[in-house]
Amino acid sequence: MKYWLLPALILLVACSPQPQPLPAPLPTAEMAVAQPPLYFPIAVKSAPLVADQRVGPEVCMAWSGQYLDAAQRDFGSQLYYHSATWRVPSVTAVPIVRARPGQREDIAEQLLYLKSIDWRGLVLLANEPDMPDQDAIAQPRDMAGLYWYATQLLPNATFVTPNTISIQYLDQFLDYATLRSKDRVGVHVYQGAAGTAVHTWPAVWLQNVERVLAQHGVHNALWISEVGIDEAWSQLISDRYARELFNSRAEVVCVYTTTCGNWLPGCGYDLYKSGAALTTGGNALKSVVRPADQQAAYP
Repeated sequence: MKYWLLPALILLVACSPQPQPLPAPLPTAEMAVAQPPLYFPIAVKSAPLVADQRVGPEVCMAWSGQYLDAAQRDFGSQLYYHSATWRVPSVTAVPIVRARPGQREDIAEQLLYLKSIDWRGLVLLANEPDMPDQDAIAQPRDMAGLYWYATQLLPNATFVTPNTISIQYLDQFLDYATLRSKDRVGVHVYQGAAGTAVHTWPAVWLQNVERVLAQHGVHNALWISEVGIDEAWSQLISDRYARELFNSRAEVVCVYTTTCGNWLPGCGYDLYKSGAALTTGGNALKSVVRPADQQAAYP
């Protein structure tokens, strides 16, 4: 008898009615007023580094402290820098960290100050390290070491470097430096051959820069972080010079300078005369800068 009892018990359980789910509870007053949950996107697009106002490069004023309102009105310039801006950095005053001859300790002071305020914006790192009368970091490998040190102190900042005139120096710097993708390559465009108004037009100069960047596999955005339009040049030459600068793929062009002020006998590259009248270079720049209401060509 015990042999057929177990199968009969299993069959009885299988044929018995199954329990029904409990009915849903009636809504309460709290449930009636409760709001549905809100879901936010995981990724939020950050603000652009430089606000696009026009097709092509944006305008920056190099070594400028005067006529900045006029420069914003006439050229739509967004940024400016000079040696003092590291002390008062802002959205428009870009700090520049310098290494003047005989004042090497300034590098640490400037970087540590920016670290103390947790600076997360743009920083220009060095000014013409290839020039003996400027920052004179003679060895490109030392400039690469400074860049590495700066990125360790200010990992959230965006650096524009090395800001050299010499394309050979840039080439050697990139032999040692591995640029972070968010940082910018800065170059200066200046003439130096005696007896000629322009020995290398900007388009040719920048083609050589592009060649060096390509050889090193560097795809970072490019800044012309300083360029001067000589006041002695004719309007025709000045116009072409400005046109080639602003037809380039540079993200920003920093023009030297609104005015060198009380520096006598003068720097020879002013955009403004006394009273904010435009010089030849100022007129050239104004004639080629695109209107600010056009859509930009780069994101």
